[in-house]
Amino acid sequence: MFKKFIARKFGNTLIGDAATALQASMGDGLGVQGVADRKLMSEGLEGQGVITDRRVIAGKGRNAVLGAYVDVEGHINFDDGTEATFSSNGLDTSKIGDLSVGTIVPVRYDASHTSAVLDTAKLGAAKQAEKDTAAEVRESRDAEKIAAADAALAHQDESGHPERPS
Repeated sequence: MFKKFIARKFGNTLIGDAATALQASMGDGLGVQGVADRKLMSEGLEGQGVITDRRVIAGKGRNAVLGAYVDVEGHINFDDGTEATFSSNGLDTSKIGDLSVGTIVPVRYDASHTSAVLDTAKLGAAKQAEKDTAAEVRESRDAEKIAAADAALAHQDESGHPERPS
């Protein structure tokens, strides 16, 4: 769909092919990670960092109503006065949430405080929990509406009008 949009919008197969490559590189929407980043994600120490830059690289859906793909940069400051920076590319905001400048985010870092990576797994889990809670609230509200409608129907006479008290 993304490829069709780009190709339709710009009418250029080279751009359409680039869109396919971009979409493929985004994978699961949790960003593009190298081998070192994957090692930090599995073995790194946990901390919190701050987003310092955010760039929207593509919208999802018409007028980006389904979210966007973003690139972010950030840093984590350590008690010893050192700082490590991180960057993540191709993040899907519908899967990890909206990361604006100044957002505090989970980070994984190495013991020497020289490398850090955005903890996209933790962001993804938090976003999924948020979606699950919203779905439960919607289902509960819908059940209440259905029960109210069923009760209203139960109090109608044969002509479909509400029964009059005797």
